[in-house]
Amino acid sequence: MKCLKMVLLALVCGRLPSLAQIPTDPKASSNDEKAVISIGEQKITAKQVNKMLESMPPQYRPYYSGPGRKQLADFIINNRLQAEEAEKRGVEKREDVQMKIHIAREGILAAAVREELEKEIIVTDETLQKYLDEHVSQYEEARVKRIVIRSKSSMPFDPAKPADSFPSDEEAQAKADDIHKKLVEGGDFEELAAKFSNDPMTSGKGGDMGFIRRGNQAQLIVPPLENEIFSIKIGTIGDVMKTPLGYEIVKVQERRVPKLGDIRKEVEAAYRKQKGEEWLKERRGHYTIQIDDAFFKPTKASGTAQH
Repeated sequence: MKCLKMVLLALVCGRLPSLAQIPTDPKASSNDEKAVISIGEQKITAKQVNKMLESMPPQYRPYYSGPGRKQLADFIINNRLQAEEAEKRGVEKREDVQMKIHIAREGILAAAVREELEKEIIVTDETLQKYLDEHVSQYEEARVKRIVIRSKSSMPFDPAKPADSFPSDEEAQAKADDIHKKLVEGGDFEELAAKFSNDPMTSGKGGDMGFIRRGNQAQLIVPPLENEIFSIKIGTIGDVMKTPLGYEIVKVQERRVPKLGDIRKEVEAAYRKQKGEEWLKERRGHYTIQIDDAFFKPTKASGTAQH
C-alpha cells in the first residue's frame, strides 16, 4: 500500500501520463489494442497500461509489472474516476491546481530534455580516464585501521551498552592517549584494538575497516578525521581525535585510486552530470538573470518539503 501511495505521488508530480495522453498505435498488434480495463464506455488497452508502466519511476516497475498488477488496475480505475469528477467540477481551473499542472509540465519537459541531452554526450574510455585523473581526490580510497574509545558523551549506537556504562570524556581521552603512546612506541595495533576498541564493527578484526572512500558515510568518518586519513603518511599513527563516536586513533595501511574499469559507471554518471551542469551554465549565460536575494534568503525550515 505504501508503494501504491508513492506511485500516486509520482502521478501528482507529473511522472505518470494521463491515459488520455497515451495514443493508440495503428501498427500495434491486436493483443496490444485489447481492452484490459473497462470503465463504463471507456476502454483502456494493454498498450496504454504498458505505456503507463514504462513511465513509472524505475524502482516501482518490477512490482507493478508483477505481484502488484491487480493493484495497478485498481489504481488506474480509481484515478480515472477521481479525475473525471475533477473535470466535472472544473477543478483544473483552480489556481493551486493550475500551478501544480504547470510545475508537473515543466518537470516532465525538463526530465525529457535531460535524457535527450544525455544521449548526445559522447563518452569514451579516454574521456572518462581524463575526468578520473582530474578528480582523483573524489575517488581515492584508503585502507584504515581504527581504535575507538567511547565516553558518556559519545553517540549511542549499541542499545546493550548505555552511555552510563562508559567513562567520562576526561577518562576516555586519557585512555586513548595512553593507547596512542603505546602504538607510537611500537605496540601492536591489532592487539590493542581487539583489547580496548569500543567499535563493534572492527574491534574483532584488529580495527581493520577495509578500504574507505572520501565522503564515506557508512563508517561515520567525520571531515576532520577523513582529512587526517587522506593526508598522513602511510603506516603512521594518527593523533587522538574526538569524534561523535568517541576518541579515535587511526592508522593508514594503504591509499589507492581504483582503476577506471572498476568504477566506470560511477565515473560516467559524474561526467554526464558535469556536462549537464556545464550546459545549464552556458544556457544561463544567454540571459540576464536577476534574483531577489532578500526574498530568497534562507530561513528556518518550515513544514514544507525541503529540496
